[in-house]
Amino acid sequence: LTMARQLRPGLIILDYNLPKADGGFVLTTLRKDAASVEMGIIMLSGEQDLDTDALLEAGADAFLPKNTEGIALLNTVRTVLENRGSFRRTGTWG
Repeated sequence: LTMARQLRPGLIILDYNLPKADGGFVLTTLRKDAASVEMGIIMLSGEQDLDTDALLEAGADAFLPKNTEGIALLNTVRTVLENRGSFRRTGTWG
């Protein structure tokens, strides 16, 4: 949370199962914070029975299982950044 607030990245890929915190808690905390509300957040998890709809309703822009192939992850990153206005139509990062 501290790094996200300080660095204010355009996108965070957030694991649901963090060593010291619950990813759902981190997600809702970031979405409540004015400094991070505009960040794109993609949630990842290896859990099979996770309520992904609840995470999307809580503010995640996308959810992917941990075994997602690279091209699907890249496409999701591009889509989230485009939707958040962090990826110019020319295809350059900015």
